[in-house]
Amino acid sequence: SCEDCISREEMWRAYHKMIDSGKTVDVYDAIKNLPSVSTQTKIGKLIYRKEEDTYRCSLCSFPCHKDNMGAIPTRYCAECGAIMQEVEE
Repeated sequence: SCEDCISREEMWRAYHKMIDSGKTVDVYDAIKNLPSVSTQTKIGKLIYRKEEDTYRCSLCSFPCHKDNMGAIPTRYCAECGAIMQEVEE
């Protein structure tokens, strides 16, 4: 678990604000002053699509093809990073 995470979006926003203003600000202080965020684990399901003969992530619809042995190759979605807990046929 992450005890002191910051938002990537807020970090980039602060960075671009510094660049656009032309001010030389200590990057460490700028990042240190960003608010902490809570992380959330994404959990999805692999949904089988018979017409495509493939599985897709229930959260982002990214395809996950079976390997040569017919097994699903990963427990995580390669696109959104969600943990794939179940398979729905």
